[in-house]
Amino acid sequence: MKRSLKKRTLIIIATVAVLISLIATVCAIEVKDSLFYMNTPTFINTKTDENANGFNIAVKGELKTKEDYEAYIFTLEENGALSLSFNHQSVQESMLDGWRVTLYYIENPDDDWYEYNELTYFDAFWTDVTSTWGETGVEAGTYCVVVEPGQLFLAGDFDLTVSFTPTESFEKEFNDTKETATDLRLNRVIYGSSSQRQADADLDYYKFEITSDGYIDMSFAHDNSKLPQVGWVVRLFTENDYEIASFASKYQDPELRTGKINLHPGVYYILVETQVQDGMTYRLKVETGLSETTEFEINDTPEQAEIFKENSVVSGMLAPKVMGLDKDYFKITLTEKSYLTVNFVHEFDEKEFDEDYNGWNVRLLRPEKDGTYTEIVKRVSKWNDEGVNITGMGLPAGDYYILIDADSMRYTSVPYSLTYTCQTDLLFESESNNTKETANEVGTLKDYYGTLISTDMNFDRDYYKFEVDRDRNIAFHFYHDYTNENDLAWIATIMDENGKEISSLESAKNEYQVTTGVIELKKGTYYILIENDLYSSEDTYWFRIVE
Repeated sequence: MKRSLKKRTLIIIATVAVLISLIATVCAIEVKDSLFYMNTPTFINTKTDENANGFNIAVKGELKTKEDYEAYIFTLEENGALSLSFNHQSVQESMLDGWRVTLYYIENPDDDWYEYNELTYFDAFWTDVTSTWGETGVEAGTYCVVVEPGQLFLAGDFDLTVSFTPTESFEKEFNDTKETATDLRLNRVIYGSSSQRQADADLDYYKFEITSDGYIDMSFAHDNSKLPQVGWVVRLFTENDYEIASFASKYQDPELRTGKINLHPGVYYILVETQVQDGMTYRLKVETGLSETTEFEINDTPEQAEIFKENSVVSGMLAPKVMGLDKDYFKITLTEKSYLTVNFVHEFDEKEFDEDYNGWNVRLLRPEKDGTYTEIVKRVSKWNDEGVNITGMGLPAGDYYILIDADSMRYTSVPYSLTYTCQTDLLFESESNNTKETANEVGTLKDYYGTLISTDMNFDRDYYKFEVDRDRNIAFHFYHDYTNENDLAWIATIMDENGKEISSLESAKNEYQVTTGVIELKKGTYYILIENDLYSSEDTYWFRIVE
């Protein structure tokens, strides 16, 4: 028997009818091509009184030689779920398959030439006796089942039962492209299966539409076979093929969910990619409702960022992705130089209590003129804490971005909340002032505020510059809030414009105020460098230069 996906067959239908069983009617069909060069196929009459609730039609067959086969043709009047059951005598203990059963869809049953399109196939093993395969969602049309020898020929009789249930709750093969996607009704379960094919893997596309802002929660379920390998990869994406969420479902995962993802109105698609062709039935559902958070997908790039206004609260959730991480961008605009504080809060996740190595990254980014983005600061919030703060960031006026993503390849569906505040009534450092060339200019008799905020292994250093217009004496006072710890946290160094140290001090966390005492300075330019001591602290500090 030929193995091409499409087979063209000249059909001359004879009107010979015999009763093959109580529930099956057959007609002899003379076929003049290589597909049916030995036996004429059997026509199964499915137009019975039981059509309203489906049917179970049994037929008998026999394979006599290794080139032999049996073929059965039938027509379905409506959409539904089709399944096959194959029975034979158990002859010996062997894992070799003795039969192959292939289901074809006939694309043009009204023409003289038939085109056969393979939908799925199954192998029946010698020891199985009865082999029943999961349901396959099909559209109304004409189908053909072919039984032929498998890996090792075994002559003998068999019984084949074709079962059909009219329903709209199953996928409709062939739905292997976006253009042929099965329509999916929201808040209703739809069933699908992993069809086996000789050439290409089965792809199941589904399509649904959101008519107003709201959330969707996609679930994918199947029987638990307790195996660790991945059976399916499930992807949610837009009309423009932009992936919103995805996950890999193992056989030991009875149900996976995306969690509640906010979407704007539009048409969306789901692709179920079969990784192992086994015919197992799965259940897919997309629930929808009013938005419970304010973050909407897609906001995975700065260009897609949502506008984030001061004194407002945004709430969001990271969506799962198989080959990447969901990113939530929020854009803030400072109309003047500001002292920025960002607060990130989430619920304590009890089920992940012992896993303190996963969580969220909270990043503050600055766009550059060359189109790149500089990470000013990053904070990590773990599953077993309740949030983190970015405090004391003195920033020039301009646009900035807050980026939330996962700090590992494992995501959490726990929602988070994000707020920020700006102060303009303080004298504070302006990042980045990590070098003498970018030092902030300061004067005397005023309080200046700053914070040492480091990113990964890049330790923050704060430079300040001041002028002495004549020879005079000064004192440098350094302050911070008191904490009940004696760790040395800050070093402040005063140097001339050549980098020569004039004076320095160290401050522990339990020292509210430290001073240099009197320093004699000549006319000229001087710098103050504030950096971490043995221990780092992100508490806000402030200082004053007095004469």
